[in-house]
Amino acid sequence: MINVYKATAKDGGKCGLLISFFTTTIAAQLSSISMSVAGKCNLCHPVLTCNIFTNGITCACSPFSCLSPNTQCIVSTIDPSINPCSCLPGYNTDSSGNCIDINECQSSSPPCSWSNGVCTNTDGSFICSCKSGWKMGQNNSSCVDINECDSSSPPCSWSNGVCLNTNGSYICSCKNGWMMGQDNVSCVDINECDGSSPQCSWSNGVCTNTGGSFICSCKSGWKMGQNNSSCVDINECESSSPPCSWSNGVCLNTNGSFICSCKNGWKMGQDNASCWDINECESFAPPCSWSNGVCTNTNGSYICSCKSGWKIGQDNASCV
Repeated sequence: MINVYKATAKDGGKCGLLISFFTTTIAAQLSSISMSVAGKCNLCHPVLTCNIFTNGITCACSPFSCLSPNTQCIVSTIDPSINPCSCLPGYNTDSSGNCIDINECQSSSPPCSWSNGVCTNTDGSFICSCKSGWKMGQNNSSCVDINECDSSSPPCSWSNGVCLNTNGSYICSCKNGWMMGQDNVSCVDINECDGSSPQCSWSNGVCTNTGGSFICSCKSGWKMGQNNSSCVDINECESSSPPCSWSNGVCLNTNGSFICSCKNGWKMGQDNASCWDINECESFAPPCSWSNGVCTNTNGSYICSCKSGWKIGQDNASCV
């Protein structure tokens, strides 16, 4: 049986048993040599132990064969005189014969060299990981993007915030009608009604800002056009309940408003909501003022006649 031991720096250079296995090659080789038992044992490397059996002699590792840190003891089945001490995997022999760590991450073909992979050297080995924003793929030989926006506690989760995943990261933005606050962790309303190019800026348009949006309307006396991007005059005089609808009142539509007046022969009352008769016969320049003419006031008009003994001439503007 051959025992393989190793010594590491972690256990203070003490050897621990790694493997035990039988070998017949060395025993047969030593048994076939015609010399004394002591001479045959001398064929073992000095660090090996010579074990004497009834059927021959074997060279084997012992707990004291290879005491240097990070070494292992393996007996050559071909030539037991070869030094059985070698470095553990992940270590190389330096110029002083010590076993030192191999930095696999600095080799010409380093591990973990796939896209966004990160190699971290360890004592006798290495660890593969991924850059921030990436995670190890199922095959442990690639990095896949972490969708931070799908996590249980996604970023940008403040009111009206929007998370957009990118390769290896994410971008926070805001819903339409909102913009990022100065603290970069909140969304504030965009006042579309302010600025150099406000909304609803057509003639007689009115813009009302709302949370995340705006409403277009029109000034009093105007209504939204069919295209919802213009204001057209409201003809109040043609409504179902028109203004100026008192007796002898007249409604005149204007752009965005209206004017109340009265029919000929009538004038606006002091209450501005009624029409009073105009007594034309009492005016500064009354009608029918020709010689022997008589003026008689009527509702909204007057009648010209002549004094007794006279009649209206054919011109209706004289008495004969």
